[in-house]
Amino acid sequence: MQPQFICTTLETQRDFLDVNYKITFPKSAMWVFCELAGGVACIVGAAQGVGDYLLPCGIFLLLMGIWGLGWPYARAILGYRRALKTYGGAMRPSTVTFGEKIVNDTPNGIMTMPYEAVKNIHFLKNSFVIEDANGVGIIVSKNGFTDASYMDCVNFLCEQCSNLEL
Repeated sequence: MQPQFICTTLETQRDFLDVNYKITFPKSAMWVFCELAGGVACIVGAAQGVGDYLLPCGIFLLLMGIWGLGWPYARAILGYRRALKTYGGAMRPSTVTFGEKIVNDTPNGIMTMPYEAVKNIHFLKNSFVIEDANGVGIIVSKNGFTDASYMDCVNFLCEQCSNLEL
């Protein structure tokens, strides 16, 4: 089968931030909320004299919640720096081909994803992420298509992916 769409993607630090804040963080946001709420409850309980042990527990939970709020940013920065180090100081583009399967050809190797495995498409500012049921994603630049628009590709994915949840 002839490839339907070909897209060249050069990931930027902004892409790493978007992925971590809009995809990874919402999956753990409930834990962060529980840590912050539990920390406040423990500190209030300690202030009312319920137990001496509640103050250190509350402080610990508040620190964990604050750390959880900043973790997506730190993860994005560390991931981008690790990628720069891997590629020798400059990001190298990857090519995503939509043919019989989705093929992501990166400098580190080739990853294929059958259309049946695609579970979600996350739309970011300058890109979109095709994610399977295991949480593995392929970042595709909206401006990297040579012969079509990214919306043509998204429409194609909607037709091809039987398990897609938009």
